[in-house]
Amino acid sequence: MKRINPTLTPELWRLSIIADLIHRDSGDGRTLSSSLNQLADKIWIRPDGAPCKFSHETLRKWYSRFLVGGLTALADTRSCPGTQIPKQLSDALIALQLLHPNWTVMLLTEELKKTGAWNGRKPSRASLYRWCKAKGLRRSQKTDPDARAFEFTAFGALWISDVLHGPKVTVFGKQRKAYLLAILDDASRFVVSARFHLSEGVEPLIIDLRQTLIRFGIPQRFYSDNGAAFRSRIIHQVGARLDIAMPHTPPYQPQGRGKIERFFRTVRECFLAKNTAKTLEQLNRDLQEWIAQYHQAPHKGIANETPLDKRLRIEALCRALPETANIDSLFMQSREVRLNKDGTFRLQNRIFEAPQAPRANRVEISFYPWDLTTVFYGPERRPAKLLDKHGNARRFEHPNAQEANHE
Repeated sequence: MKRINPTLTPELWRLSIIADLIHRDSGDGRTLSSSLNQLADKIWIRPDGAPCKFSHETLRKWYSRFLVGGLTALADTRSCPGTQIPKQLSDALIALQLLHPNWTVMLLTEELKKTGAWNGRKPSRASLYRWCKAKGLRRSQKTDPDARAFEFTAFGALWISDVLHGPKVTVFGKQRKAYLLAILDDASRFVVSARFHLSEGVEPLIIDLRQTLIRFGIPQRFYSDNGAAFRSRIIHQVGARLDIAMPHTPPYQPQGRGKIERFFRTVRECFLAKNTAKTLEQLNRDLQEWIAQYHQAPHKGIANETPLDKRLRIEALCRALPETANIDSLFMQSREVRLNKDGTFRLQNRIFEAPQAPRANRVEISFYPWDLTTVFYGPERRPAKLLDKHGNARRFEHPNAQEANHE
């Protein structure tokens, strides 16, 4: 595409975007974080005329680079900007697109996977989408019928979840970034869960989802993006056990998540811009107080009704959790592992003992990927324990010596 202003170099254009940060007056009460959030909410026009937006982290990176290296630090540092993929794969993609000019990127990548030109893992599907976008190979996004606006009418028909990069907090004397994991009901805009964590991994997601399902029940659908935590094996196993449909946003197609993105914008503008909490605990306490007010404030997206009033007014489709002796089993990851002849199995480079497991080639285990202190095996869910070779060697000691060791 021809540039509208060919004399405007990338570094000058980026400087014009972050100029407000460079000349920011500390006396006006605005923090750097709030200024970044304001810039991240704006729509910018590229030199070629295309509209675009930039994330909080991208703007912060440009600002830091300018402070260190000046204008030249804002220039492109890569000889060939954009995602790079192997030449053999890029040639195959271009050749396939020439044969099928109306195919979407999804169809192109699936065909490459069938023919063996792509193994489905490396490079990632997201990398292929980025490369195709840079090369102009993406098709049929504007005419996608699934991009139409929608809204459910019952509480629990659809929950939407996403993660917002939040402020830094002090943890054991060090600064760490906090991440807001939120779950929003589509029909009522009621926030069923919102907490800051120190990571955006699968552990906070399972912990928050477990507490939310206990409190509100089981929704019909759980809608999220393609983040690693949302695509993990354990979250899909939870969905299968509880009969929760788990659709995902296609790469580069955020349609359907506008409600939670709008909620995140409100969090940035109305909560984070004013909040001064320094610890994670205080940040979460302040957040819960703010959400209580948010639930009782008129919401333009639901005809100025409050989220709390609409949630109580409309039908609720959430199902109660099944009565089970051990509810934790519903939220643990299951896997079949090879059982050795000595009754041991390996998990995450650790060896566990399963002395009462049936002498078969494989055994099913249940565990939390982030915490291996509790691992169960077999249909009876017996607890496994870490292999202790020195402890097992005591069985060869003389009975009197064993009694002495116990004393």
